[in-house]
Amino acid sequence: MDSKIDSNIFRAYDIRGQYKQTIDRITMMEIGRGLATVLREKGVDSIYVGFDVRTTSYLLASVLISSLSSYGIKTGFSARSLPFGACMFTGWRAEYGAMAFVTASHLPPEWNGVKFYYGDGVGFSEEDILLIRDETIDSQEKIPEVVWNNVGPIKQLDLTNEYVSFFKERLSVEGGLKIVVDCGNGAMCLTAPRVFRELGYDVVELFCDVDPAFPNRSSEPSEESLTELSRQVVKEKVDFGVGFDGDGDRAVIVDNTGKVSLADHVGSFLAQELVRGRKDAIVLANVECSLAVEKALKDIADVVRIKVGHTFLTLEARQRPNVVMGIESSGHMVFPDYFLFDDAMLLPLLLGKLLEKQDRTLAERLREIPSLPKKRAIFPCPDEVKFIATREIGEILAQDHHITTVDGVGIKFEDGWILIRPSNTSAKIRIIVEAETEQRCEELFNRFGKVTEKAIRKFI
Repeated sequence: MDSKIDSNIFRAYDIRGQYKQTIDRITMMEIGRGLATVLREKGVDSIYVGFDVRTTSYLLASVLISSLSSYGIKTGFSARSLPFGACMFTGWRAEYGAMAFVTASHLPPEWNGVKFYYGDGVGFSEEDILLIRDETIDSQEKIPEVVWNNVGPIKQLDLTNEYVSFFKERLSVEGGLKIVVDCGNGAMCLTAPRVFRELGYDVVELFCDVDPAFPNRSSEPSEESLTELSRQVVKEKVDFGVGFDGDGDRAVIVDNTGKVSLADHVGSFLAQELVRGRKDAIVLANVECSLAVEKALKDIADVVRIKVGHTFLTLEARQRPNVVMGIESSGHMVFPDYFLFDDAMLLPLLLGKLLEKQDRTLAERLREIPSLPKKRAIFPCPDEVKFIATREIGEILAQDHHITTVDGVGIKFEDGWILIRPSNTSAKIRIIVEAETEQRCEELFNRFGKVTEKAIRKFI
């Protein structure tokens, strides 16, 4: 059966596209049918649906809810925008079988989509997303809409107050910590300032008014986009700053000197503290994370390398009983002692709780984490080519090197490593290089960058 739905909107971790170009209300209605089919096949009969602050999010969430209900799925929803964590918490605490969040995360305002989690907080796998794609686009025997008395009930539910109390009971500080909170005009405006204040922080707000156009900075928190946050941290003489992405599943930390900190360095510092007294502790780190993680945790915890993607963080955290935390180089982190989903609120709250007991600043503590020269680059590459080109790169490099294919193509050297991997969410291939010296890092980067460029040119 022919379909006008673009199959490229179905990504490894979620569904996303530009509104009116590749995703609209008709598309979302069909996605609801495909999702309902997959949920029923997995024995899941209920789902909680939330949405972020984008102009199209309420529309798309409403369509998704209507579609799911018309196929008999019991649906909970929030009548207002929520950040990612508050949505996941509500679905998790209310024991829904799955959760869906309408968002395009860090992408520009004209984008939107939806991502899915199971009721325990584990993200849908790539295989799950592909099943939804196939049922949405290719299914020959589409499930019928149910009759009137089998329509899935729709219940309004918002546990934001309980969400705030959950943190207040566990991670309040006694006072004295001052922070700058940069919400980037995104969904975290709705909860983050309140959470910090109720937990005892002195809060300086930056871009904490909702604006779906993201006028002050990109919804992607990076060293470049967090320039004003860095400036305010120094000006206000605070203990640290935190910048959130558009939907609130990632946080980037700025230390007290105004330096934007790397996720794997902040994660390593937190892990050092969190594993104390824990027997057989495991810290998850994706393959893009620095070797600093192993160096910082030597002899105190086992570091297990996993694929890039929040889904793998949540899945591995569920499957391994001794996981203390999981670190993504992009800023996603999980802390299974609290819950499995990657709510960005936990990182700064845990960091603040630890700093409360320290007699040194965050910058001083982070300087103790080993730092190796690291370089990365992005090569634009069409979605239909990027995986083919990566396989070509692997075949070329396997002739002279022992390669790993856990996620992309990797090579380990005595004094460094390289990783070449296609993005699962964008039309690009990334190369990441880390080495013991700047000279070696530059040498590896130039050598394998040329291999990557040549492979891409072969197919476009």
